[in-house]
Amino acid sequence: MSFRIIQLVMSLCFLLLFTNANAQFGIRAGINVSDQQFESQFLKDYASPIIGVNLAVSKEFVLTNWLSLQPELHFTQKGRETEFYSFGGRMNIRSTLNYLELGLMGKVNVWNVNDVTGIYLGISPHLGYGVGGRVKLKNSLYSSTETVKITFGEDYKRWDLGIGVGGGLEWRNFILDIRYVHGFTDITTGGSNYMKNRAWLFGIGYGFNSRKFGK
Repeated sequence: MSFRIIQLVMSLCFLLLFTNANAQFGIRAGINVSDQQFESQFLKDYASPIIGVNLAVSKEFVLTNWLSLQPELHFTQKGRETEFYSFGGRMNIRSTLNYLELGLMGKVNVWNVNDVTGIYLGISPHLGYGVGGRVKLKNSLYSSTETVKITFGEDYKRWDLGIGVGGGLEWRNFILDIRYVHGFTDITTGGSNYMKNRAWLFGIGYGFNSRKFGK
């Protein structure tokens, strides 16, 4: 699929998200436990995950009693933390990348427990746009800390295409959501290295009009 087609699909998601059509508007807040798949011809990777913020607004369009479409707009933080030893000191490098992500989740209600409780599975392709970030460097030998601003387009590619799969529990107006997010885009800007975003998302949400399951 060409990038132009992806842009058209994401534009449709944006219009659906902010249309006045009858649908359930929701908000969600949570955390990302994220890492980045990294490969290099010359470096061995010793990275560990970081915890970042995930905030989202959504609008659910119910198609049938078991299927719905849900455009979403996220602010999400991804990145990685790496440690290595240099000249007798320990270096710690923590990268945090901030994205705005527009996605379209297909939701399948797999079990309607009762009228106000349901369990769902979902799949959500998304397109991320890098809006900023920072790299924090700590040197234990000199007890020094330095923070460097990330510039998308120079340090990392700005666009990031990926997909999320997961599920959750809805009870009355409240939502518990868990997803695994897998990036397809090599976000490095060149050279022999490549890096792709990975994350687990844990969120709690609220829908502003209660839904009846099994109806």
